[in-house]
Amino acid sequence: MSTRQTNNDTSCFCCTCISTGTLGLMENLGKFEEVVEPGLICFNPCTHAVAGRVSLRVQQLSVDAPTKSKDNVVVTLTVVVQYRVLPQKVEDAFYKMSNPPAQIRSFVTNVIRGQVPQHTLDEIFLLRDELQNEVKKELDAMLEKYGFVLVAALICDIVPAFGVRDAMNQINTNARLKIAQQHKSEADKYEIVKAAEADA
Repeated sequence: MSTRQTNNDTSCFCCTCISTGTLGLMENLGKFEEVVEPGLICFNPCTHAVAGRVSLRVQQLSVDAPTKSKDNVVVTLTVVVQYRVLPQKVEDAFYKMSNPPAQIRSFVTNVIRGQVPQHTLDEIFLLRDELQNEVKKELDAMLEKYGFVLVAALICDIVPAFGVRDAMNQINTNARLKIAQQHKSEADKYEIVKAAEADA
């Protein structure tokens, strides 16, 4: 009788890599288990799976937010948002938001629509920095709940409706023409005085 024993057990495992600047989310039987650091990882595919990967890089999003000013002028603000995931809140960022860009875009639009109607069109242009700070403050508080941190929120453009823009351009043109006319009148007056002095 043979005393040799044969081990028929087999180990089943899978390997994958998590890239630098990225964190993985490991699930055990569909339930979140741990955050996986960059590098090579091995796991049992029968019970475990990498549910997803979250980039820690700064993301940028441009949002056009149409709204109305206090004096009922339709105006569109272009806001560039830079944000990133907080490493200690990767689980929240992955599981609480299904589509971060779309939801952040919605947050920005809501904040703009809450702030802009408090100011006239002229005030919006004059208080651009203050408005920008208020937008950043509100967005920062919103995003933190979902595991994100706001790096910057910049109001890059303020565009009134076409008719208003044309009217503003016309006002500027008229103002410049008025100044030019004043300069011409002063020049003509100077020439008349010089001519009179020469005749004398």
